[in-house]
Amino acid sequence: FVTPESLQCISITFLAIDQMNRACDGTDPNRLDTRIKNTLASLNLKAAERAIDLADASSALSHVRFGLQFVGDTGWSLCYEICLRLHEAACLANYLNSSPDEVLKHFEEIINHARKFEDKIKANCIMIKSSASGNIKGAINSAFIILNQLGESFPSVATPEDIQNAIASIKEFHCDDPKEKIMNSPELTDTKKLWSLKLMDHIFPYLHMMSSNLLILISARMLKISFQHGFAPESASGFFCYSYSLISTFNDIEEGYRWAKLALVVLERFNAPSLSPKVKICITMFVSIWKEPVQSSVVDFLRLHQEALLVGDIEFAAISSKGYIHHGFISGSSLATIERECAAISLEMMQSNQMHGLFWCMNHHAMIMALNGKQGRDPFAVYKNGSINNYHDALAYAETTGRRRLMRAIYSNRLVEAFFFGRYSEAMDMAEKYRNESEISMPIEHVLNSFLEGLTAFHLARSESCSRWMELGENSIHSFRSWAVHSSWNFDNKLFLLEAESYFCHGQYDKAEEKYQSAIESSRLHRFVHEEGLACELFGSFCKTRGKSSKHIELMARARDCYKKWEAYGLLEKDCFKNCDTSCDSIIPGLSIGNEKGDSPP
Repeated sequence: FVTPESLQCISITFLAIDQMNRACDGTDPNRLDTRIKNTLASLNLKAAERAIDLADASSALSHVRFGLQFVGDTGWSLCYEICLRLHEAACLANYLNSSPDEVLKHFEEIINHARKFEDKIKANCIMIKSSASGNIKGAINSAFIILNQLGESFPSVATPEDIQNAIASIKEFHCDDPKEKIMNSPELTDTKKLWSLKLMDHIFPYLHMMSSNLLILISARMLKISFQHGFAPESASGFFCYSYSLISTFNDIEEGYRWAKLALVVLERFNAPSLSPKVKICITMFVSIWKEPVQSSVVDFLRLHQEALLVGDIEFAAISSKGYIHHGFISGSSLATIERECAAISLEMMQSNQMHGLFWCMNHHAMIMALNGKQGRDPFAVYKNGSINNYHDALAYAETTGRRRLMRAIYSNRLVEAFFFGRYSEAMDMAEKYRNESEISMPIEHVLNSFLEGLTAFHLARSESCSRWMELGENSIHSFRSWAVHSSWNFDNKLFLLEAESYFCHGQYDKAEEKYQSAIESSRLHRFVHEEGLACELFGSFCKTRGKSSKHIELMARARDCYKKWEAYGLLEKDCFKNCDTSCDSIIPGLSIGNEKGDSPP
């Protein structure tokens, strides 16, 4: 990134150009010599591009304004290259400044005057990113039209045969030492292939939201270009997309994790600061959870958020904020802290026109507010439009616009809320809607949903004696057994609790009690205070059913203390905690409330 010495040099350069601009401000550019005008326009162009590198949209726009003033009406004919780059800089700076109308104005200027197709590509890339905030489908369709013009055609719908062929094409590039291959292969020089990579790098986040099958095809094509024609910084995104597809579609966690690490090798080779935060955010959000302690990712997201802002990637800065909130919730961070962050991040997303992130954040905020007893501000007040005021409005919006990721996120949040408040029929309804809406994908919310759906199913099985509920519960156990092989830290406590509930349903009470105790201990050791509270609550309900009233009261007191530590004050109003007037420091000898003596992530 930028050193203090280079910052000083940049500041002096900016100051010099600003002084020249001020000297010419108010002067009729036509009175200046053409060579001087072109020189001043060129200097302002360089200053604008450098300001964009520093994510300083305001300075960039100022330099673009002066640059265009110097080239004047004859710029496209007399200094075409400078004029083109000034309008490209204007598009990008206005995108960073959340001014979509201005992006469109300069985009149309380029489209109307560009001399060849290649000169329109960069503007098209920026326009796709800008328009995606309001119309993801339109942005994706535009990208595929341009890719087709670049010689990279894709089907409108990916068939199983297309996916099979894509995976087969990637296997052709397997080698004994992929790191050596990445570090020593030629660099990509074919201009069309390079722009194809850049365009696919732009649209893969939207394909993740809309079509995981097309994402597989995109990842295969990016890797094919890289291995056959040479590597570029954007090749890292191809490696990530393939790693994500391996995990989400084929449940191959180890191989997916390996390919994610290869994406970091690509970044290491090219030292690409503008792309690095984006790829690392994706890996942290969608891959690391399967192998690394989830608590460690919370700090990573804060750092990556700042890195993304430093390079002007407001879209992935917003995504990193979402990761911070979601992973913080799943790791058991204080709900009061998460509520404040939700409010601040929603405002930031509204100001930067990141509507996808905003709608997700508002709905997550609403779920947090329910759990913490509605201590905080109205989650939907930040949206100035006023058309989305609750879950139902947000869901209607997601359905109307075809935003399936948002629909799944809403179902997930409502499942969490319904489960923790004991509304099990509603929880199962949300779980089934999430499952039916979901493609074959495994984002982090899928872990939480599978966990809560399994617990809900076992509860319903005991009250309704339905074999279908037992089947759903056992399916969750199967999933967590397979995941715990890869990360005992993240998944053991959840697996133990599911097994305890299963044994309870089958009348194997001694085994159930043993698993409840293991779930409590594992939650404490791995610092999941909210799940420690949940394990205590369910164990307490078990003891009440078995007639162990004193142990039931102790366990419910401990559950209440864990929820209090989590700052889930809304849960403390549940009927099951009304007779727990005294704290219980420990039920199992040697264990304490929450994570005070828990291990640290390795």
